[in-house]
Amino acid sequence: MPELLVCGEHVAKTYGERGHETHALAEASFEIRAGERVALVGPSGSGKTTLLHLIAGIDVPSAGTLEWPALGRREELRPGPVAMAFQGPSLLPPLTVAENVALPLLLAEVPEAEATERAWELLDAMGLTELAEKLPEELSGGQAQRVGLARALVSRPVLLLADEPTGQLDHEHAQRLMDLLLARVHETGAALVIATHDDLIAERLDERWAMLDGRMVAEVTHA
Repeated sequence: MPELLVCGEHVAKTYGERGHETHALAEASFEIRAGERVALVGPSGSGKTTLLHLIAGIDVPSAGTLEWPALGRREELRPGPVAMAFQGPSLLPPLTVAENVALPLLLAEVPEAEATERAWELLDAMGLTELAEKLPEELSGGQAQRVGLARALVSRPVLLLADEPTGQLDHEHAQRLMDLLLARVHETGAALVIATHDDLIAERLDERWAMLDGRMVAEVTHA
């Protein structure tokens, strides 16, 4: 059986003060194993982004247990074995595209020359070379999303989490991006979890976890 990367039992997340709480996630139990491909689906506000942030170690649960048996302690996840591509703006404004993509490697103490070379190689593979010297403010929303995905991929993570990575792309460009993304994770053996509203994207992954009102209401494994 593939190595267990993440294990959550009755994981919940609540925001706000007592009596005025917002229950963003209610008692989700799940496992993510090496090499798995999971689509996280559901309407806006269903808890998809909250769950991704918890899995990434960006946030901590209000209840339940969340562990990373094969990845280490929460403090060791990023930058390192876990990477996340965010839905909203996440690039650092003072840095060029190439510098933003190289940043996770520099934070992981990869030598600057190697980090720069790997960043440019990935930008070339993703057809983004012409953007390499641009600043984030010069990018369209779709371009910024693709650069954010490149930044997540550059460290060759064991687990890649992506929040609506094709949300600002048309169908053709979304499918091309998925082609590249699936090829990359196949090459590295990384597990992949994508939050998406797009059924055509979800159908390309092996499993589908459906969220509704902060609850995981269904799990489907594709034949």
